[in-house]
Amino acid sequence: MYIQTTSTTNDFYVDHVAVSRAESGSVVKNNTFENGTSSWYTSGTGTITSESISSQGGSGFYRQSNRTAATHSINANVPKKLRELGTGTYTLCGWVRLSSGTGTVKTAVSLQQSSGTTVVNGPTLAADTTWKAFTGTVNLTWSSTLQDAYVTIDTVGTTADLLIDSMTLNKNGAEALADRDFEFGNAQYWWRSGTGSVGRYLPRGYTGIVHTGRSGTWNSPAQDITALIKDNGPGEYTLGFWGKVGTGTDTIQAVVKIVDSSGTNYYRLPAGLAATNSWKSVSGKVTIPFSGLTNAQLYFETTNATVDLYVDDVTLSKPMIGRLLVTNGDFESGTSGWTAASSAISIVENTLSGNKAIKMSGRTQAYHSPNQTVTTAIQSKGSGDYIFSGWVKLGSGSEAAKATLKLSYSGGSVIYKDIQIPWANTQWQEIKGTFSGVNATDLADAQLYFQTTTSTVDLYVDQVSLSK
Repeated sequence: MYIQTTSTTNDFYVDHVAVSRAESGSVVKNNTFENGTSSWYTSGTGTITSESISSQGGSGFYRQSNRTAATHSINANVPKKLRELGTGTYTLCGWVRLSSGTGTVKTAVSLQQSSGTTVVNGPTLAADTTWKAFTGTVNLTWSSTLQDAYVTIDTVGTTADLLIDSMTLNKNGAEALADRDFEFGNAQYWWRSGTGSVGRYLPRGYTGIVHTGRSGTWNSPAQDITALIKDNGPGEYTLGFWGKVGTGTDTIQAVVKIVDSSGTNYYRLPAGLAATNSWKSVSGKVTIPFSGLTNAQLYFETTNATVDLYVDDVTLSKPMIGRLLVTNGDFESGTSGWTAASSAISIVENTLSGNKAIKMSGRTQAYHSPNQTVTTAIQSKGSGDYIFSGWVKLGSGSEAAKATLKLSYSGGSVIYKDIQIPWANTQWQEIKGTFSGVNATDLADAQLYFQTTTSTVDLYVDQVSLSK
């Protein structure tokens, strides 16, 4: 990879280059097995293969053959994504079948931490030689650093070949819609709003959903999104989908229905999808305000009440800035949200990015730094792991620096959690990591600040974020 200009040979400057692969909402990688057996492995005897004949959906599925014990399982490592999302309730879904006979398929998530390994049992299914879907929730918690985690699928009462497809593990209430691409069929998360019937459809490579026999403009596939909206809060969301109609032309609109203390309100994209009988997409911003939310639903509507409605790849998410727990982390609003003890804070233009950063001068202690109270944010998000990032530099010299989360509890105990880098100097350096095992129960106060080792030179801070 390299960066070039069109024609000029003048000096040019580059900073903060990042390359990343967009992952689906699922914790499990290669969950539809379109990339062979990547990210998956087997325990015990047996052979694993990725096949395409008679898959549940898409062009691939996973087979474990030559099993000599029912406990010989198919596994996927998932520690990295779990650490990012933190503790909470997750939904585990998938499709399974056996090569012959009948038996019970069972699932579990194993969590390995410094204190030992915990096995959390997931959903089970009475399986046979036809594809069947399972779904259920697992409560995943850990109190110390999560060292490893993996999903396992095995059987009871049979050693027949075990076939799986379209596996997902999603955190409930996270930013991603459940089954947004309809790989699990309409019965898993989507239900029929109004008359008619909804069924799976083979649209754009895998599966989508079609609603036929409609008698009202609002008759459509629908999903309860109460947990998602509550978790992300009011504000601006990105909403998009692919759609088409059975015949002719029509306008398809995605609708978010909110029931709160003010009553029932409906929020739509500024412009709907000008649909034909060919797949098209639309995406845009929609502002969703609420107070005292009791219910939220996502559904679709058309102008023509009876036209067949096709939908696929629905997205509803809130930009990351809406989920960050630090106020004014880029300091573009001056010192708003930040305080200082025994020192002076000021806004400077010597920034990492943007127009402003913060400078701490006149420090008399190594812990003197910009400080923000994050008590309410942690109380609302609850116990778990919190992801942190912040950039620092010194006015002179070099030494170790760290970000500190000070947690004070109603019983009088105080806990300090640190993320440290081995050195900071006169160039911007990132402090990045996870405050693991934050306990929000009986939390009375939470303070976020920075420290040097011994130096009291001027301290600069920019681009601070904290999320769960």
